[in-house]
Amino acid sequence: MSSLIQARDSIKAELAQAMQGVDFYQRRIEALEKALDDLEQIPDLETGGAQESGKARRGRPARAAKQSAPKKSAGAAKRGRAAKSGGGELPATGGSFWMELVDTEPRTAPQILEAATQRIGTSLSPELRKKLAQRMVMALRGMVKSGAIKDSGKGRQRQFYQG
Repeated sequence: MSSLIQARDSIKAELAQAMQGVDFYQRRIEALEKALDDLEQIPDLETGGAQESGKARRGRPARAAKQSAPKKSAGAAKRGRAAKSGGGELPATGGSFWMELVDTEPRTAPQILEAATQRIGTSLSPELRKKLAQRMVMALRGMVKSGAIKDSGKGRQRQFYQG
């Protein structure tokens, strides 16, 4: 029976890690797409809107750049709509946000998540609550690793506190 519990806990931990990876790469894709869109605007500024013969046309044609961009941004738009459909975006939740929620009295992760949702003040959709939980896991892990907070216990019984 003990090995089944360990297997379950191991799978849950791996699932949480994979979800964090998905969130990281999704944010990375959005940042890269924005950077690409910004860079595609620069050639218009360099030429001053006028087209020169020969040299200016040697690179990638402007038509090809515009054709490839909608394919990438369509996926980003779908992801953006899925995240926003729950009633808006989450506010910034930097390190100080989570640090203020961890007291000297030990609290479990679900208790910290509940305090975070109360601090935000609006009702969160399941998608946004999940995203907030992912942010919390990453923040708590980083603070424990850096020594800013301490933890005790294992699995769902793990408690975080300032020590």
